[in-house]
Amino acid sequence: MTRTPDIALTDQEQAWLGQIDFSRRHDDATVRSLEPMARLFESLQGRGAIPVERIRYYTVPDRYPAGRGRSREDWFEANGSPAGGAHLAASFLPRLEYYLYGPNLPADILAAFRQAALSDGRLSSWEIERLKPSAMQVVKALPQEISLSAEEFLKLAFECGAQPSAATSLWESLCKARR
Repeated sequence: MTRTPDIALTDQEQAWLGQIDFSRRHDDATVRSLEPMARLFESLQGRGAIPVERIRYYTVPDRYPAGRGRSREDWFEANGSPAGGAHLAASFLPRLEYYLYGPNLPADILAAFRQAALSDGRLSSWEIERLKPSAMQVVKALPQEISLSAEEFLKLAFECGAQPSAATSLWESLCKARR
C-alpha cells in the first residue's frame, strides 16, 4: 500500500522522501536512506511542518503509557542515543514515517475518529468507548502485531484531542485483544 504524506511538502522535501526506504530491513537501502531522512526531518522541523501532537507523542511523558513517567525520547536517550542526533540513526525511520503520514490505520477508521472529535474539538471518553468495538475489530484483522496496531490507535486518539487517561484506556483495551 502506497501512502501519501498528510502534511504539505516542498519540492525538495518530496525529492528527499523519494530517496527514503521505510522498510527497515537494515540493509544498504536503509543506509542510503539516512542522509535524505536527516535532511527531510531538519527541513520539516525548521519550517514547523510537523503537527505538534505528533511531536508530543515522542516528547511528552503522558503520551507514553508504558513509559513509567518518561517520554519515548527520554527512553531513547537512556538507551544511549542522544535526542538531538536521533534523526541520524536508522531507528528514527518509524518516527519520521509517523511525522509524515500519521497513524497507520485504514482510512475509514481515521475518518470515524476524526469525525467524532469534530463536535467539540476533542475525542471524549464517551466517544472512545463508542468507537472501541470497531477499533477492536480492526486490531484483530490487521496483519501486524496487536501491540503495534494498538499503538497506532493511541497515536490517533491523541491526534483527535483525547485526554491521556482516555487514550490510555483505549490502548490498554486494544493491547488485550486476541485473534
